[in-house]
Amino acid sequence: LLRQGGGGVGWRVAGVRDRAARGRGGGGGGGGGGGRGEGARVGYPARVAGGFVLDAALRAEGLMATQVRLVPQGYAEAVEDPRRETDAQVSVEPWLTLLCKQGWNRRWEAERLENGYWTVLAVRASAWRRHPGELQRLIAVEAVAAKQVQEGQLTAEETQVLLRHLGLEEGDWQGVMQGLWWPDVEQGQEALEDLDSEFWRHTRQVHEFLTKEGTVTGAWDPSAWLWEGGR
Repeated sequence: LLRQGGGGVGWRVAGVRDRAARGRGGGGGGGGGGGRGEGARVGYPARVAGGFVLDAALRAEGLMATQVRLVPQGYAEAVEDPRRETDAQVSVEPWLTLLCKQGWNRRWEAERLENGYWTVLAVRASAWRRHPGELQRLIAVEAVAAKQVQEGQLTAEETQVLLRHLGLEEGDWQGVMQGLWWPDVEQGQEALEDLDSEFWRHTRQVHEFLTKEGTVTGAWDPSAWLWEGGR
C-alpha cells in the first residue's frame, strides 16, 4: 500500500488485523547451522514485508543484503523445496512451524522489532462509500472470528478443518498462535487514532525502509490513510 501511494490511489486503513511478536516474519535458518552469515543463500518472498524483515534480520547479524545471496522464494515454496537451495529463509506462520519440523532453527523473530510487526485491513475509499454497512460488519465479524481462533473457542470439527487447510497437526497449533495478538475493533481503532501509537511508529519505519530502497518517494503523511474523523 505504501508503494501504491497510500491515499493517493484511494486506499484507507479500515482496521488493524494483528500485531506479531514471534512467529511472523521470523527468519528460519537451516538445521545445520542456522545460516552461514556472509555469503549465505537467503530465501525471502519478494514483497515489502519480506524485504523489511530481511533487512532487520540481517542488520541484527551485522550484515547487509549485498553480503548474502538473495533467493526469491515464497513461504510455501520454501517448505516444499526438497533441494534445500537456501541456507536461511524469511518465513511466517504456519510455514515457519513446518520448516522447524523439517529440522530448521528459529534464528531471528519479529519480537526483536522495536515496534512489533503489524498487518492491517485496507479498503478502497470508493468501496467504503458504496458499502459502508457491509464492510463495517465484515471487520467486526473478522475480529470476533480471530479471537475465537486465538482463544481456542472453535469446535473440534472447525479446528480440524483449519489444521488441514494450514497443513498442520494438532500439536502444532499452540506454537503457531504464540506471540500473535489480534485486537478487537475498539483496540484496533485506538491504535489507528493515536498517531504516536506503536502501530504508526512501525508503519513509519516501513516507509523509511522503502524510501531508502527508492520505491517510495512521497513524504510521510499518516493522515492520508485515515478516514475523516479518524476512520
